[in-house]
Amino acid sequence: MQKYAQCPDITKDKPILLLEGTKVHGRTGNNLLEFLHAIQEARDMNISLGIMSKSWAMNLLLKMWMAIESDDWRIQFERAFCVKLFNNEKQLEGWD
Repeated sequence: MQKYAQCPDITKDKPILLLEGTKVHGRTGNNLLEFLHAIQEARDMNISLGIMSKSWAMNLLLKMWMAIESDDWRIQFERAFCVKLFNNEKQLEGWD
């Protein structure tokens, strides 16, 4: 249980599971489940989870939890969900 209390390190040394694309299937609840499955898969496989800023996942999560933006909302978001946010393809250079 202790291993789930903290986010694992997200580094370029580890493979990354990337959530990208804008196409969604199903309702909001199904999309939320897919996001939660991705978090669990990343933890179970000891890989990092990345999210493209224009993806279905960010669209879903911003609408649900990020109604108020602060200056450091990205840092808070990454810490809360144990993910790495990417704005564009160029930022993915060096990640597996």
